[in-house]
Amino acid sequence: RYALALSLLREGAYKESEKIFESLLKQNELIPYFIGLARSKFGQQLLEESISIYKKSLKLFPNDYSLTYYLSTTLIAAKKPLQALKILQTYLGTNKNATPLYFPAAQAASDSGRQALSYRFLAEYAFGNGQYKNSLQYINTALKATPKGSNQAAAHLARKREIEKQMSDSLGVLRQ
Repeated sequence: RYALALSLLREGAYKESEKIFESLLKQNELIPYFIGLARSKFGQQLLEESISIYKKSLKLFPNDYSLTYYLSTTLIAAKKPLQALKILQTYLGTNKNATPLYFPAAQAASDSGRQALSYRFLAEYAFGNGQYKNSLQYINTALKATPKGSNQAAAHLARKREIEKQMSDSLGVLRQ
């Protein structure tokens, strides 16, 4: 039944998939079922209901990567970037290796008018994907958009040095 619900979801039969996911959740509260139900609601443009499902599921499965990702992207779609940003910053504060989450974090920061932070997240996204040159460009842009002498500027500068060191170390390995 799960496969059928997913097929219906992919085909845009959101109401039909919703019914199956609700039935599956009554039998067993599993993360994929919550995501499927919330995506069914999202497909029907019921963003608040989708958000509510993700929040409920995160209470049952705190700190889950997939639920955090889908909740944050749904909040961004619902024009609630500050909520998305808060959730993502909390998650990324304890899960530095969640590289894909830096991209919606950058979107949420940009949508909430925090451009320097957006570039910082893009730098982390690029860095996590091994794109050190792009990461350095983004961190430089973040530095330019941050008031000189601020704590954020100091943090960006420290991160810039780490990125440069990683680039240098990587080039050294390639030369050997």
